[in-house]
Amino acid sequence: MANLIQKFVFPDPELSDCRELYFRGPESLVRVEGGAENPQIALDPGASLATDTFFNCLSLSPWVKATHLKQTAVEIRLRGSCDVSVCHIKNPGAEAVLQTEKHPGGVWRSKFFDLQSLQEGLLYVRIQAITAVELEEISFVTEEAPAHRVKLGMVITTFNRQKQTLGAIRRLSKSIQELPPEERDQYKILVIDNGRNLDFQSTDLCEVIPNANLGGTGGFMKGLIELQTRGSFTHCLFMDDDASCFFESVARTKRFFEYSSHPKLAIAGSMLLEKPSYIQNEFTAYLKRICRPRLSELDLRQVGSLLQNDLAANYLTQNLPLPSEKGADYTYGGWWFFAFAIEDLKVYSFPFFVRADDVFFSIHNGFSVLAINGIASWQESFATKNQPFVNYLVARGDLVQTVLLPKKPAILRFLQCLWLIYYTMFRNLFIYRYQHAQAGLMAIRDFMKGPEFWYDNLEFNKHLNSVSTQIAMPVERFSPHEVAEHGAVPKQGIFARLIRLILLNGHLCPSSLLKNGIVAFKEGSTPPASFVFGKAAYAIKTTPGTDEFNVFRRDPRLFWKLALSGIFWSLWFVVSFPGLYRRYNASQKDLMSMARWKKVFADSGI
Repeated sequence: MANLIQKFVFPDPELSDCRELYFRGPESLVRVEGGAENPQIALDPGASLATDTFFNCLSLSPWVKATHLKQTAVEIRLRGSCDVSVCHIKNPGAEAVLQTEKHPGGVWRSKFFDLQSLQEGLLYVRIQAITAVELEEISFVTEEAPAHRVKLGMVITTFNRQKQTLGAIRRLSKSIQELPPEERDQYKILVIDNGRNLDFQSTDLCEVIPNANLGGTGGFMKGLIELQTRGSFTHCLFMDDDASCFFESVARTKRFFEYSSHPKLAIAGSMLLEKPSYIQNEFTAYLKRICRPRLSELDLRQVGSLLQNDLAANYLTQNLPLPSEKGADYTYGGWWFFAFAIEDLKVYSFPFFVRADDVFFSIHNGFSVLAINGIASWQESFATKNQPFVNYLVARGDLVQTVLLPKKPAILRFLQCLWLIYYTMFRNLFIYRYQHAQAGLMAIRDFMKGPEFWYDNLEFNKHLNSVSTQIAMPVERFSPHEVAEHGAVPKQGIFARLIRLILLNGHLCPSSLLKNGIVAFKEGSTPPASFVFGKAAYAIKTTPGTDEFNVFRRDPRLFWKLALSGIFWSLWFVVSFPGLYRRYNASQKDLMSMARWKKVFADSGI
């Protein structure tokens, strides 16, 4: 009996109907038909279709390096007559045809291919229609039995996002209901309702659990403890409350764990942008003083991008940074899609409420985090959320996790914290982002209150509301002719950079020498200091397609006020670090324990 490894994903307009993510073929000759209930692909006579795409190739490196799987075959179900080829590509433009046969229609299975001999790259199918063809299914299968039993609990945390959450429940439940009964029982959805207002009656497939608003951190820890307490679940999958992914991504994750041979494996779904939906924003991420996305801005319509992902997976299975990531310390996965074996859990997350919790969780549990072509979720870009309030959350999270980094000497943690204080405060001051700098200053103050701050603010809402009120940025509206688009930012030599530094990036320049008018910088991006130098102000659009901008104006008085505060708190940090270091490290075991989280849930009365 053949066991399924991977099945064909058809385009879904609700998520992304970009054809090149699913198959390649001329639109005039290759069409998706049948609707959402019974999708199929129609090929006119002479038309060609290929599956060397993000969702429908088989990415070999993860399966070869991290599983027991030795062989796989391709199984195709279609009506009509065609030539079928199974192909392998390891380098762009170097396609190898492994098998070609005429297929008269019905079900066809290729020979079994030895994965060890292929090693890496993409395995995929080409179909050349002889008559009209209706393609119903393409699958990768194996006759090898799974090595592990997997029962997957999906944990979704939500707060006042009823429409998105109900849509996710509907999509996931429908897909699970369509599975055979023996497979259906291997999935369960737990929705942790931090807002306690989700209008949904629990079912056998999906259970809603009310929770105090303890942020994403508290919600995911609540769901994880629920799965552990019930005892029958082997694996946990954290998902965003809109769950903008195909159920096949969930199913592939489960199947990969069934064949896994990799110790402490965790699977992170790639982050794809909502717009344009074919751009990859993150293929796991890594910590190098700050958090950095891996293989960002790849165009997944290109085969070369898929090969880059496959090569990256090769490094990740060996727990190695990519060659371009010199100095990277740790790999982690975001909680929009993050799966792991419950038995591999060592600690729970530090109570961050939001931000930094997923980084911390990956690092302190020692997970070997892997991403795979075809397992992904669509998300709004982090760049569009680059507001002062977010800077506060990121800065305090970065400082806490730096002081608690495992296997790092105290002196390196100290120096890295000092660098973070510069990064979050003074870098923003140089580019007129005074509210962002103020947010960083507030984060530094809260961090320096020590672990007591986190014990006192586990239900963080009131404190966060106070912070966000103090650093809210005004929004201004401009018509297109009032805002000039910036050109390319030229690279500067050492002498020009030295001049900018001496002049504090223009804060010591007379106002009469500055360029007036508003110049818009790229949406969601942080401008370099060289772009800001010499300007009285610049703007960044708040939301694509609107006339609303955040405007950043030079203010020397505010610059000096915040700079002096930053210098004071930097010096106070230097003096206080030994005590802070001892207190945080003495408290981390308790703050990250099941007992502490259970007490938090009990004290909240939910």
